[in-house]
Amino acid sequence: ATDEDIEELRSTIKQMEDETRAGVYVPETDEKLHCGIAKASHNDLFINIMAAIINAMKQQEMWKFIRDRTVTRPDYRDVNFREHQLLIKAIEDRNEEEAVKIMTNHMQNLYDRYWKD
Repeated sequence: ATDEDIEELRSTIKQMEDETRAGVYVPETDEKLHCGIAKASHNDLFINIMAAIINAMKQQEMWKFIRDRTVTRPDYRDVNFREHQLLIKAIEDRNEEEAVKIMTNHMQNLYDRYWKD
């Protein structure tokens, strides 16, 4: 990630923090963060995959149900934000190993949250 990429990620995570503290989830901010992470990779394949995933999610009725079970629930909102915050910190530190660990845990946690009552 370039310094410019990191500044963009910092700005987006700050916006997400403000929204989280206000008790709201804004899908566009979440999308902006994920696109920013992909962009910071400077990997065209990853960037295109992320764009395809986001586009597919927008077209799926099921996505809102999944999102409501994993991201927007008040009891998960803070933990999701914290996971995003930790990931951005690892990217800022240019700590690839930590970023991979955090992202892997985040994905597992989302899966676990989906299946939890």
